[in-house]
Amino acid sequence: MKFKNGLSVVMTCAAVCVFAASQSIVAPLALLIGKDFGHGIAWSGLLFAAYYILNIVVCPFAGRLVSGLGQRHHAVSVGLFLFAGASLLLGWVDRFPLVCLCLAALGVAAVFVLLVSIGCLCLFTGRTYTSAIPEIAIVMAIGSVLGAVYCGIMLFHDRSWKDIFFWLGVAMAVFALFYTLVPFPVTEPETGWQSELGSAFRLRRMYSSYFTLFLYAGAGVIATGWMAGYMMHTLGYTPVIVGIADSLLWGCVAVGRVLCVYFLKRFPVGSVASAFSVLLVCSLCLCAAVPDGKLFWFAVFGVGLGIAGIWPLLTSAALDEEGGGATLSVMLLWECAGSAVFSLLAGLLGSQLGMRIVLVLSICLFVMVAFLMQGVLASKRGGGVRMRRISRPALPEDEIDMDDEAS
Repeated sequence: MKFKNGLSVVMTCAAVCVFAASQSIVAPLALLIGKDFGHGIAWSGLLFAAYYILNIVVCPFAGRLVSGLGQRHHAVSVGLFLFAGASLLLGWVDRFPLVCLCLAALGVAAVFVLLVSIGCLCLFTGRTYTSAIPEIAIVMAIGSVLGAVYCGIMLFHDRSWKDIFFWLGVAMAVFALFYTLVPFPVTEPETGWQSELGSAFRLRRMYSSYFTLFLYAGAGVIATGWMAGYMMHTLGYTPVIVGIADSLLWGCVAVGRVLCVYFLKRFPVGSVASAFSVLLVCSLCLCAAVPDGKLFWFAVFGVGLGIAGIWPLLTSAALDEEGGGATLSVMLLWECAGSAVFSLLAGLLGSQLGMRIVLVLSICLFVMVAFLMQGVLASKRGGGVRMRRISRPALPEDEIDMDDEAS
């Protein structure tokens, strides 16, 4: 992704990182919050679900803003301030229901910032959503690494979960203030977003993609978020070690997404998707089978590399060349629904049957995703992809298009 608009693109990429960082911070802290209030694993699942559940309502509204607003970077600023406020409140509240409400507000702000920021990046760089998603996914992975490293450092210095959220809120408030001061290019609203949003709900052919994203999101929140619970409750690792493992896992995700972009230039997308899926399922099986030791850590790294390619490949294929912010908002709605449902289910299963069965659930879900994703990819003009350069008169940036090859 070349930076035509310089600082505007960099700042908006940083806003995308905010969403990803919040996810990697909430994952290990949800277990600590539940323990701090004297609750078990099932209640930690409720915290995960609270982070995602309100976005089922908010995502379509955010999609309208992405497509219908002109100067939509103002909406990013509002989302950043909301995120900062929710983080600061989490550093202050002392009742479990209030923590759930604040996490819900944090999740709404994070997803809102992500969706509007992706729309801004596509406008600033002259890219389609489909061509920009693989590289935006790299930015998201970098944000997750930064969030996990921040959380790990704070845990290493014996800071509480309230301190972690409070200082995150302070940092985000400063960033939001700086974001409002940056000059952004003038943009115009997208045309036809109303019909696109309606089509995204009506078209039956989209629902195979939505259901696959629903399963992927549930499997992903288990493989990344609940991996911390597995390491704490089953393997007996301390929160500091879990924080380090979380940082390394998301570091592998970042590396894997760079490799994904590289492989897409040389191989059919179906083959790339199969390779990432096999690596992911095998690594999760190894995590569940090996109780401890070096082999377990290699398996965790394999999980990070394997899961890296699934979301950008699946999302790009589901969007196709005609999808925009309205369609992406509906896709995120299904992802948030999957994350909320399977977070609750994982918490209930973990509390009754142990955390190992939660990993087994994730394996089953990813096997289903691997098969369904091949169907989604095949339905998009043969499921192949290659990269080519085109230029747009209004924004003469180099652009990556997703075209067909025989898989």
